[in-house]
Amino acid sequence: MTPRSLLFSKSALSLSVTLGCLFLTAAVQEARADDPYFRAGVQSYQKGEYKKAYGYFSAAGKNNPYDADNIYYQAMTLQRLNNNKEAIKLYASLVSNFSYSNAGKLAANALNRLDPEYYNQLTKRTQSPTSGRSSNVTSATGRARSTGGGGEGQSADFASLPSEARIPFTKDGGGLLMIDASLNNRSMKMFFDTGAESCVFGKNHLREAGLAEPKGPSTGLSVGVGSSTSVETWGMPANLKVGNIERKNMEIQVQANMVTKPLLGQSFFRDYQYTIDKTSEDSGTIHFVKKTSVGTATRSASSSGSGRDLYAVPFQRSGRNLVVTVEVEGHSMPMFFDTGASNVAFSADQLKKANIPIPEDAQTGTTAGVAGETTMQTFPIKRIKMGPIEKSNFTISCVSTANMQYPLLGQSFFGDWQYTIDNAASVIRFVRR
Repeated sequence: MTPRSLLFSKSALSLSVTLGCLFLTAAVQEARADDPYFRAGVQSYQKGEYKKAYGYFSAAGKNNPYDADNIYYQAMTLQRLNNNKEAIKLYASLVSNFSYSNAGKLAANALNRLDPEYYNQLTKRTQSPTSGRSSNVTSATGRARSTGGGGEGQSADFASLPSEARIPFTKDGGGLLMIDASLNNRSMKMFFDTGAESCVFGKNHLREAGLAEPKGPSTGLSVGVGSSTSVETWGMPANLKVGNIERKNMEIQVQANMVTKPLLGQSFFRDYQYTIDKTSEDSGTIHFVKKTSVGTATRSASSSGSGRDLYAVPFQRSGRNLVVTVEVEGHSMPMFFDTGASNVAFSADQLKKANIPIPEDAQTGTTAGVAGETTMQTFPIKRIKMGPIEKSNFTISCVSTANMQYPLLGQSFFGDWQYTIDNAASVIRFVRR
C-alpha cells in the first residue's frame, strides 16, 4: 500500500496583525456535533474559556485530523490566545486544502485580513496547481464534494500539453502500476497513484538520482499511513516528464525519507482523462486524453472500446481524490478509489463502525505509508461490491497506524478490470476483460 497523507502549508512570515473572531455559520457549527470533544470545545469557546477550548479541539483533532471545521475553530481559538503565527498556519492549510468548504471560505477571509501578502501568494499558487501547494490526500469534513470535470480550472501550461499520450506500465509485486519518469532529466520509476494529490518524492530518491535536495525550513507537514505523527515536507519546483507529457517548473513535494517509490499524483495528470488498459497480467497502458476547456476529453478516452459493454460507477471528490460508494458486508460506505493502494485497507475504527470484527486468526504483516511502516492484520470478508464488481471471500486489511478519512479501495479489488476515469461525467467506466 502506498501513502496517503495530508499536507499543511506553513508560513515563514513574521506576524503581528490581530483580528477579531469570525463567527461560524450554522452549517459549520453543526458539522461535528457528534464529537463530544468538539462539542465541549465549542461550548468553552462561547464562554470565553479559550485555553480549555483549545484542549478540546486538539483532542477532537486526534479523533479526526481531517475535520476542516475543527481546524478552523482551533485557528480562531489561537487568535483569541494571541498566537496569530500558529493561527495563520491553520488558516493557510484550510485555504490550500478545503477552499470549497464553509470553513475554508471563512479561513480565506481571516487569512486575507491577517496577512494579505501571504494570502495572495497562497491563492495564486492554488489557482495554478503546477506551482501550487498540493496535498497527497486532501482531508475533508466527511462530506465529499462533487465537481464534474475535475473541480479545477486548467493548469497554466495547459496549451503546451500534448492532446494524448500512451504510457506503458508494469505491475510490482503488490499490483501497483509502475511507470518510467524523468525528474530534471534523471530517470526513475514512479507509482501511478490516483490517491495522491501531488507528486511526492523522498530526499533519498533525489540523492540516488544525483539531484539537489531542497534546503531551509520545511514548508509543510504530512500525516498518513505508517505513523500517527506528522512528517516534514518541502515544496520545490522541478521538471517532471512521463512519456510525451512534460510539466515544467511544477511544484513537487519532498520528504526526508520515503520507503516506497515516488508517487505520480493528480497534480501531474489533472488535465487529462485516462484509461487503464491491461495487456497482460503484469503490464498494460495508461491512455491519457486531454480535456477541453469545458472539461471534456478532446475525444473519448474509451472510444477504442465502443463496442464493449461499459459499466459506470459514480464518484465524488474529496479535494482531487475520487470517493466511491462500496457495499461491504451489506454496509454501504464511502471509500477512496486508489490505484496507489495494493489492497483494500481500513482503520480499526472504520471496521468498528461497519460492524466488521477482526477475527482471532487474522494474519499479521507490515505495510508502508508516507510516514513509514506499520503493522496490519489481513482476513477475508464474505462480500464486497462496487457497481459491476462483486467479490466473495475477499481479503481486506486493518492498518494499525493510519490517518485516512475513508478506507482505501485498492488494486486487489479492481485491478483485473479495464477502466476509464471520466472527469466530465464524474464516473469510472469499467470494462470486463
